[in-house]
Amino acid sequence: MLLSYSLFFYIAQDDSVALNEIIMISYFDLISAVDITVALLLLLFYRLLNKIQTKSGIYLELCLFLMACIFVFELLVYNRYYSIATYLFVFYYPVFLMIYPLMYIFFKKLTFNLEKEKYIYFVKYSFLSLLLLFINIVYFLPLSYEEKLKVLLTTIDYNIIISKDYGVLHLVYACVYYIQAFIFIFLLIKLVFVLRKKINTNLLNNYLIRYIIIFVAGVIISEISLAILLVFSEYDLWRTKTYEHTISLLYILFLGYIGQKQLLIMIQNRLNSISGQAVYRQNEKLSTFDLSPTEKHFIKENIEKYLSSTRHYLDPNFKMDILSKKLHIPVKKISIVINTLFGKNFRSLINEYRIEEARKLLLKEDSKISVEDVYTSVGFYSRSNFNKVFKELTGLTPKEFKRKIKAAS
Repeated sequence: MLLSYSLFFYIAQDDSVALNEIIMISYFDLISAVDITVALLLLLFYRLLNKIQTKSGIYLELCLFLMACIFVFELLVYNRYYSIATYLFVFYYPVFLMIYPLMYIFFKKLTFNLEKEKYIYFVKYSFLSLLLLFINIVYFLPLSYEEKLKVLLTTIDYNIIISKDYGVLHLVYACVYYIQAFIFIFLLIKLVFVLRKKINTNLLNNYLIRYIIIFVAGVIISEISLAILLVFSEYDLWRTKTYEHTISLLYILFLGYIGQKQLLIMIQNRLNSISGQAVYRQNEKLSTFDLSPTEKHFIKENIEKYLSSTRHYLDPNFKMDILSKKLHIPVKKISIVINTLFGKNFRSLINEYRIEEARKLLLKEDSKISVEDVYTSVGFYSRSNFNKVFKELTGLTPKEFKRKIKAAS
């Protein structure tokens, strides 16, 4: 969105728009006031009732406070309180740039135990914001009031083109904003994958992963929609800003919601993490079992021969300990071989044999067996599980597979 604003400075033809041509709109003031009120009420609610019980909560509270500050500043600008706004402008974009780092630190502190790190992450990830603050202090503060006002209106209000020279400064702001947005969206996506491995659960079954995905998707969709609205509304300040502040209200409510859920998120994340660590320790223990490459391949051949010759995998009660007894090989050794040489666990290996058997049944032209009866014949307890595994391995459901065979014959 900021980039769209900056491009406008280079295609605008009219440099003579007067400062007094700002047209206020009541709905913009109303939605801005609602944004400020909701953000501050949520902040007060968390502080007084102590709803946020983790160290990471301070970053969520700070994010709500800074958003309220942004809305207050924009209300001052668009209602012509320039004497105050010109002095606060030095903080506007640095504060604006702090939202993404704060949310990333908040999610990261919920993911990992970062209590010993204290506030080092805040300083580390706020580098661009601090850099922009330094640029503003060096460049903006020494200017006269008239020049400060020109910079303010040229960079904040894109309906007022006082000086295209200051459009360069706006372009710098836009570039820094989008560079940082890209960095933290990438870091949040990376955090999802790290968290996925850490908690050992399905992607959307974990609250924290779900909320990170919603946050990232919301940021991308809102930025794209604002840019589209800005272009098609012919840079209508009030329409775009009103829409932006309406989206911001949804964002604030989302922060309030995950703030309420924070303790639940933390508990679930810890429980999933403990489960994931247990699986990791089990795999690590298995991997330390001493097996030579020759012995591994010998066991692998015996497993394949036994499964192919006996077709014992068609028994729904067939388990690894049964295979161990039949082959007279310890369960631990079989586990190591299946995990290392087959590259999967026992259940996945057996399911592959069962689905291959199901394919053979469905491929028989003279077979009268229905899809509904196939799963019981190949060792599955439920039809739904059979359909799921079949599609995972073949890319088609059993019915789709059968229809494809009929169409080809």
